[in-house]
Amino acid sequence: MRALATRIASVLPHEDPAAEAIGPVYGTADLVSWLDVSKQGLNQKARAGGILAFKTADGHMLYPAWQLDDNGTVRPGVSAVLRELMRGGMGGLTNALWFAAPNRSLDGTSPAQWLTERRDREPVIRAAKHTASRWVA
Repeated sequence: MRALATRIASVLPHEDPAAEAIGPVYGTADLVSWLDVSKQGLNQKARAGGILAFKTADGHMLYPAWQLDDNGTVRPGVSAVLRELMRGGMGGLTNALWFAAPNRSLDGTSPAQWLTERRDREPVIRAAKHTASRWVA
């Protein structure tokens, strides 16, 4: 499935800095097939903060590949961090970009990389709380 995500990313416009920052993504149909879940179930999981998703300008839902391990399980910490960010009221694309951006609270490492490396999730949760509180202020 990682190869599929990379292939999908390769057809996204490369002049789009957001697409480059977020990296490889899965489409809804890809995850429905791989994870053997319904489209409705996947959408519900995204709305509840169980998986990071964002909608493209043409209405397609995309899911950053980094958040899933090789078995299709959402990496530890992703959901907790995402739920904190969702309290800030921003949309999925903003949240995806936050995960991809270097973060001073994480020694310049992006939250996505930090969680992918299986580091302690608490500093990422704190950073997300801080960011969300600024978004609603």
